[in-house]
Amino acid sequence: MNPKFEMKEFYVQLGKLAYAVALADGRVQKAEIKDLHKQVRDVLLRVEQSTDEFDTNLAFYTEFEFETRLELQTSVDEVYQSFISYLKENNNQITPRMKEIIFSTVRNIAEAYGGIVDREQELLNKLEIDLKML
Repeated sequence: MNPKFEMKEFYVQLGKLAYAVALADGRVQKAEIKDLHKQVRDVLLRVEQSTDEFDTNLAFYTEFEFETRLELQTSVDEVYQSFISYLKENNNQITPRMKEIIFSTVRNIAEAYGGIVDREQELLNKLEIDLKML
């Protein structure tokens, strides 16, 4: 494993992607935020055991980053490109299981409010292609 690869940054980037998918239709809905919290607790915390220097599970960085991007009103393109750049730089460290978790997490967030709309589906399709190219 690459000694420079840090799981904390993985969860930060996943938070950016989750935000991009939630914002893809033009507005982050409360149901999407609620589902993000559910995904972190029901999925990410079950697979991640590592903690930071404050004993905070690293999976919570997904929520922290999502909330930061929401507050900063970052664009979908900016956070999506950040996520894809991260994946490309760390492609040898991203396992098939991690790819599954990435895709299912953001797909569930997209479904949380009124199902998946066209703009969300376009971003999910793009993500699916990008993940397969790694």
